[in-house]
Amino acid sequence: MSIDIETVEKLSLIKNIVGIKDASGELDYKAAVDIAYSRALYRLSQEGKKGAITVLDVAPKYLSEESYDSLLNFI
Repeated sequence: MSIDIETVEKLSLIKNIVGIKDASGELDYKAAVDIAYSRALYRLSQEGKKGAITVLDVAPKYLSEESYDSLLNFI
């Protein structure tokens, strides 16, 4: 069973959820996650952020195609 990327985006806004593990082996899902983190890195660079980061350093608002305010409306 897989969790769609939109659900992951919504779950990432909950403070008590710090990570998930995907063991589905679905390449489409992995590609969607890769795109989301590429988007996040682009947004961070546009804000002048530099240096090494981990996936835990990326705030959920940077991952979504939606604006942060529209994501908050889902909660």
